[in-house]
Amino acid sequence: MEAAVKRVVAEHSKLDKPISLKAVREEAEKILGTSLLDKKEELKELINKCLQEEEEENQSEEDIVVQEEKVPEEKKPSPKEEKKQTEKKKKEKKEEKKEEPKKRTKEVKKDSESEEDSDDDDNNKLKKPKYTPSTEQSFVRVGEDLQIHFSDKKRITLNKFRGRKYLHLREYYNDKPTKKGISFSEEEWSKVKSLIGTIDEMFNKV
Repeated sequence: MEAAVKRVVAEHSKLDKPISLKAVREEAEKILGTSLLDKKEELKELINKCLQEEEEENQSEEDIVVQEEKVPEEKKPSPKEEKKQTEKKKKEKKEEKKEEPKKRTKEVKKDSESEEDSDDDDNNKLKKPKYTPSTEQSFVRVGEDLQIHFSDKKRITLNKFRGRKYLHLREYYNDKPTKKGISFSEEEWSKVKSLIGTIDEMFNKV
């Protein structure tokens, strides 16, 4: 019975449907094939347990924090070490100043050579057309559902429940759906599609 109740509660949560004792009892009776009228108190406890587990799971997902590693404090150098470091820096700067003119002459030669090569390449080769990546995204089959990976955390899923089709726009965590999202029936989705032009206008005016 516990497994049947968990299954019903999970399906209702996935579809954002209200969870009531009567609805859960009727669905669980269909799964088990037996009457559960005499087990109302036990059903209430199981439903509350399932809801509490879901809340804890979602809370743990939101509260994940990456702990920063503590950087050990650097010890201050002694006065002698500071003098040595300053002397080293001065020597390095002097050496850099000596090498700068040599580097500049080498860079000028390389630039002139690269310009000549680029001119030859432009004359000999035709310009390639710019590549524009396709914006279309194909769907994949996950069990009996169809799914589009919209982004790293968001997915679009199409499935059937009691013979009706539903479209889900939902956030995922570790490949598991969360409560953050919305579901549309086929009729509701057709209404949304008819409003696409109006929504575009809203974007332009905001």
